[in-house]
Amino acid sequence: PFNDEEMNIDVDGAVKLIKRVKPKLALNGRSVFLFPSPIKEIAEAAHDVGAYLVYDAAHVLGLIAGKQFQDPLREGADVMSGSTHKTLPGPQGGMIVSNHKGDTKEDKSFLRKLGFGV
Repeated sequence: PFNDEEMNIDVDGAVKLIKRVKPKLALNGRSVFLFPSPIKEIAEAAHDVGAYLVYDAAHVLGLIAGKQFQDPLREGADVMSGSTHKTLPGPQGGMIVSNHKGDTKEDKSFLRKLGFGV
């Protein structure tokens, strides 16, 4: 859901949708970022139903690395993906990062699922 007046994600609508659908994975990805996304609120809703939140940073990866935009992993996203060729010189490439360390049973399970997905 999108709020046309605020030009950003409709937080209440997104939270209600996540709680109704109960997905295993929620994806936050846009090609136009006018404002930071409400990651904290969406992550909380996703985690409440046992879902992971993936943040597609393809268009803002350089801004995140340069600390000029929100840090989705610190705000609650489980995974951040991005395309390196839009930020770094060189051939097309991509990256997937997470702040899950693998030191708990849940983290090990999560990282195993992430590895299978790649």
